[in-house]
Amino acid sequence: MRNINGKINGDLSLNDDAEIHGMVTGTITVLSGVSLFLHGLCGKNLIVEKNAKAIVHGMVSGNIENRGGNLEVYGLVVGRVLEISGITLIDKNALIQNK
Repeated sequence: MRNINGKINGDLSLNDDAEIHGMVTGTITVLSGVSLFLHGLCGKNLIVEKNAKAIVHGMVSGNIENRGGNLEVYGLVVGRVLEISGITLIDKNALIQNK
């Protein structure tokens, strides 16, 4: 698993498992078969592709799109959570600002 602690400018496509404690200024895309543990900040959108997994404890400044993966949200989403397909769990203590 890759650990990301600093700042990444722009978009990030993950093709291997990652844990992010830092900041990505753009959109994060979690590709099929990959797991993301987000404790830091996603500056734009988070996209979870089919058969991918994302667990969000941190903050997403845009929307989260679940396109067929497994998504768990425990943190803050400034935009909306869009469940196109897949499994989405939103914890009772998570904060979704634009439902």
